[in-house]
Amino acid sequence: GVKLVGITSMNYATWVNAKHSTGKKLYELSDVVIDNICEVGDAIVDVPGMNGKICPTTGITAALIVWLLCAQVVENMLDQGEKPDVFLSMNLPGATERNQSVVQDQFK
Repeated sequence: GVKLVGITSMNYATWVNAKHSTGKKLYELSDVVIDNICEVGDAIVDVPGMNGKICPTTGITAALIVWLLCAQVVENMLDQGEKPDVFLSMNLPGATERNQSVVQDQFK
């Protein structure tokens, strides 16, 4: 079956009550839990005149975690003799053609 990998703040998740009708939280349902270590309230900048902090950190940490996982998966595949198809930045010369060939290869 499908495995669920949850990216969550354990500090925050254990502080709040579940809002889902089952009473469960993401970390309780996940096969693997990755703690993004974000603080309760998911914001870090205290601005005078504001009622609470601003600037959430979960978006940044989630992106970083996902890209680091991607890099590790690619490394693992190469170690096993498999070369994964990946897209190049569209700003690089020849990237459009290369990326189109990756897509075409997937539909063979």
